[in-house]
Amino acid sequence: GTVTASGTPVELSIPGNTTDGDRTVWFEYKWKDTWTQFEETGRTQAKFVPPVVGDVVDGGVVYWVSGSDFRVVALDESQKPWAASSGYVLGSGAQSQSDRNGAAIMTLAKNYSAETSNGTTGTFATDFPAFGYCYNKTPEGTWYLPSFLELTDLYAARGSVESVITDHNGTAFSADYYWSATELSTSSRHAWVVYFGDGDTDYFNK
Repeated sequence: GTVTASGTPVELSIPGNTTDGDRTVWFEYKWKDTWTQFEETGRTQAKFVPPVVGDVVDGGVVYWVSGSDFRVVALDESQKPWAASSGYVLGSGAQSQSDRNGAAIMTLAKNYSAETSNGTTGTFATDFPAFGYCYNKTPEGTWYLPSFLELTDLYAARGSVESVITDHNGTAFSADYYWSATELSTSSRHAWVVYFGDGDTDYFNK
């Protein structure tokens, strides 16, 4: 990638290496149409090795892995409403039951909150308490309310991850309903939930 800057510090983020082996990464800068390397030799980036279910990563526990993609559940939880009003509707982008798109739905909710013409306050944690609780965890913006599919994945893996959560001073799952970020497509004033007592799925008024 290329970063353009003038007189300000620049921070570069290198994507994980998903090739079949190690690779070399070079850092260069351009001055007066001439590229110059920062270092005489490149840096070696090892092949990314995905975690497995039950691994502790970034303050949570891995519960789903597919290739280089994976999902992590936090060690803590809280009881919060889905939204301050059941009239807050995120629309079709938040209504698929077959997508692992909780992060994308989080963005929809955050943008919806910011557009106060919908009756929202513009304060994310006030307008969407469950979403805001996840978003405000440290580091801010890296956690999100899971989609319906992500939440059912978590229920399926609970036997493999719950003991790891509690071993790291986390909160065990409750035999209760957990919100997903996914709205019900046929009645958008409702959102899907999963009951962690037996895996039953349902939908509740927001």
